[in-house]
Amino acid sequence: MRFDIKFLFIVILLAWILQALFSHLQVKSMQKTFSHLGRKGDLLTGAQKDILRGGCIFAMAIDNNGRIRKTMYMKGYTVFARFREFDRFNGKSLEEVLLLCPKSSKDTLYRAVQKSLIVALDQRKNKTTVKKEKGDDN
Repeated sequence: MRFDIKFLFIVILLAWILQALFSHLQVKSMQKTFSHLGRKGDLLTGAQKDILRGGCIFAMAIDNNGRIRKTMYMKGYTVFARFREFDRFNGKSLEEVLLLCPKSSKDTLYRAVQKSLIVALDQRKNKTTVKKEKGDDN
C-alpha cells in the first residue's frame, strides 16, 4: 500500500514539474512575439477567456496612422498553444477592423479584438482631444 502512495506522489510531482516547464516555454514564446510586434509599431493586446471554447490572446502592431501592420493570436486550452498569424486585419484601420468583427460572434478572437479596439479607439480619441486643448493654450 505504501508503494502506491509513493508512486502516486512521484507521478503528481512530475506532472507539476512538466506543467511548470511548458508554461515557462509558452510565456517565453509570448514575450518573443510581443517584442517582435513591438518593433513594428505600437502594440495593442487583448485577451478573452472562455471555458467551453478555450481562451484567446492577440497582439497587433499598429503604425502611427492607426493602421494595423501585423496581427497574431494564440488560442487554446493547453500550454502547447502558440501564436499564429492572422492576416485578415493587416493594412486596415482600427475603425475598419471594429466593423469587420461580427457583433454577436462566439469566436473568442473576435470578442477579444472588439473589447480591446473599443478601449484603444477611446484612448486615441482622448489623446487627440488633450493634444488639441494643449495647442489651444499657446
